[in-house]
Amino acid sequence: MTTADQTHPLIDRVDAATRWFAAVYALPLSRRLAIAAAAVALSAALRASVTGFVGDRLPYAAFYPAVEIAAALGGFVPGVFATAASALIAYFAFCGDDVFSDRIALALFIFSCAFLSALMEALHRTRQRLEESQSKRSVAEQLNIATKHFDLAVSVGAVGVWRLELPSNQAIVSGAWRAMFGFAPDAVINPDAVYAIVHPDDAPQGRAALQGALDPESDGLYSTEYRIRRPSDGKIRCIAVRGQVLFEDRVPVRIVGVSRDVTDERAAGRALLERTQVAEQLASVAAAAPGVIFSFERGAANRINFRYLSPKSLDVLGIDPALLCSDPEEFYRRVDDADSAEIGAALAQSSTEMTHWEIDFRFHHPSKGQIWIEAQAAPISRPEGEALWHGYLSDVTARKNSEISLAQTAARLQATIDGAQDAVITMSEDGRIQSVNKAGLAMFGYDAADIIGMGVDAFMSAVEPAFAARLAEFLGPRDGLDGHAWELDCRRSNGEIFPAEFTIAEARYDHERLLVGFIKDLSEQRRILQRVERLRQDSLGAMGGMAATLAHEINQPLTATATYLKVARRLLEKLGSGIEDGLIEVIDKAAGQTLRAGRIVNNLRQLVAHGEADKTKLHVHPLIHEARDLMLAEGVPPNLKLTIDCAAESDAVIADRTQVKQVLINLMRNSIEAMQDSERRELTVRTGCQPDGMIHIDVIDTGAGLQDGGDGDYFAPFATTKPTGMGVGLSISRSIVEAHYGKISACPNPDGGAIFSFTLPLQNANHES
Repeated sequence: MTTADQTHPLIDRVDAATRWFAAVYALPLSRRLAIAAAAVALSAALRASVTGFVGDRLPYAAFYPAVEIAAALGGFVPGVFATAASALIAYFAFCGDDVFSDRIALALFIFSCAFLSALMEALHRTRQRLEESQSKRSVAEQLNIATKHFDLAVSVGAVGVWRLELPSNQAIVSGAWRAMFGFAPDAVINPDAVYAIVHPDDAPQGRAALQGALDPESDGLYSTEYRIRRPSDGKIRCIAVRGQVLFEDRVPVRIVGVSRDVTDERAAGRALLERTQVAEQLASVAAAAPGVIFSFERGAANRINFRYLSPKSLDVLGIDPALLCSDPEEFYRRVDDADSAEIGAALAQSSTEMTHWEIDFRFHHPSKGQIWIEAQAAPISRPEGEALWHGYLSDVTARKNSEISLAQTAARLQATIDGAQDAVITMSEDGRIQSVNKAGLAMFGYDAADIIGMGVDAFMSAVEPAFAARLAEFLGPRDGLDGHAWELDCRRSNGEIFPAEFTIAEARYDHERLLVGFIKDLSEQRRILQRVERLRQDSLGAMGGMAATLAHEINQPLTATATYLKVARRLLEKLGSGIEDGLIEVIDKAAGQTLRAGRIVNNLRQLVAHGEADKTKLHVHPLIHEARDLMLAEGVPPNLKLTIDCAAESDAVIADRTQVKQVLINLMRNSIEAMQDSERRELTVRTGCQPDGMIHIDVIDTGAGLQDGGDGDYFAPFATTKPTGMGVGLSISRSIVEAHYGKISACPNPDGGAIFSFTLPLQNANHES
């Protein structure tokens, strides 16, 4: 306490006494009158006690203290009451016979006591007014301090104060309020002006709150919150409004209130709510995720110091997360020794470059044994300097095992492809080469680095239109294309041209197309075929020479036989009667067959000599019946069932009758011979039409069947399985059929035996004749 603040003890005592007198003066009037009466009674008793000593002298002297006490403590009214009571008691009880002097003394007593009472009353009122003044000054100072505090709170809290006079519908607002709402300094403010900038979705709620507060039956509290678009800058702000309606005779006359900009608070609240929701979602994700969410710092020697691991750590790693956080070595004791250094190196690089940390390592699980763990985390910088990593780790043992198995499979597949003798290439959808096996590199003479990225047409000597169209079809947006093969000329890196067979197929993986090409070098095959063709030509040449010789030799006896038969017939005719007509008929038939045999020999010689057949329009079905009749005339085995099934809708062809009949007879004779030792002997000749404009003739038997299951070349020259066969019948039949632009083939009969078939172009088909 300073010297100026110190007071004298006497002053304190006086002030205390004054306050005591003031407290008594503040008592009710009845209590103050009681005090006055008690003082008068005490003074009367005192005067009575001294009467024997003073007589009737000074009758009023003893009552002055009573009046003073009554006036000092109670003020004017108790003082006057004490004066009147004292005067009456003293005048009638203690005055003498001198009436005049007693009356003068009474008047002096009454006047002096009345003056004293008035003076005490004035002193009390002066003291009261002084205390009221001090109280008002104290209240004013406190109000001033509170006002300053309110102004500071308003300025700091972005609060605007306002008062709305309802009769005039005019508002008085603070500058902070105008700045908050974006109104100009001279703008007239009223509820309509305010709600004109309130968001349309919030205006009905705000007006309803205002109407509710104006209801006399309500507490008059006006509370709402709305969004506004400030006219000054067009920004949207969120405003909270609180007000109190003042009523006079239950009529609202004004509203006082405050408005506060709570945009930042609401944004912070939303952000906090979002962070809370995100935290809850992360907790749910951490609980539901198959792996472990974790955070760690870099410790000494690039070791991981875990700061957090989700509860899944117990399932994935087999270790309690709290133990891993408290003892990082528990983690490293289970990391494979071969991977520990790699983990540290990756962590050091991530810390230096602040890049993503990702690594796979082996981990010894307490119950599962060795497993593979994939870990990845992203570092963030912290103010204190050290980085903190947040990431995810999971058990990828199944994936790793699949990758290892896939790598092994790929290695085996690559070894198989590299061991292939044909070229195997893979191409992208645009026809660019992606890979080539070793055989392909050796075939074309390129290095692997040079051939990757080349177009597949770079291998071709000249891209044929059909190949280009088919390749474009494969490269187009189509699915399910089957492989197709072309024979074309390819070119090696040194310019050498060689024949090759190119096959392309499609494969799909991961919704992508992979085109695979197979290229087979046909050089050696062509050389072999050329040698076989030369041998065939030599065989056919020899057979042609032999056929010509045989035809020449056979024609002479056949001609002589026909001449002798004619002479015999003439001699028989000269003999006249007695000769049976049947004998002449037999001689005529023998002559006809002899001439037919001559024609067959001539046709055979012309065919072998590559002569053109004598083609005319004929019908196949009657020809089949003629061949059947000839076979029956030659004689057939017993129990043979011969069936003719002419199912073709059209049978008109352009062909050589004798040659086609010879093919039919040859095939039917072979089938009959094949059924010599069979229990079931069924021979069927069946026809039908094909969509390509050909008629097919099938000769079906139930004989011994084909020796090698249908894979042999039964039409090669001099190839036969019959002990007495020459091996030229089927070869000649193939030559006849191919000379008529048809095809001949053989296959096993599903019911046992064999099926020999050949085709001929129908007359109205688009084939060369």
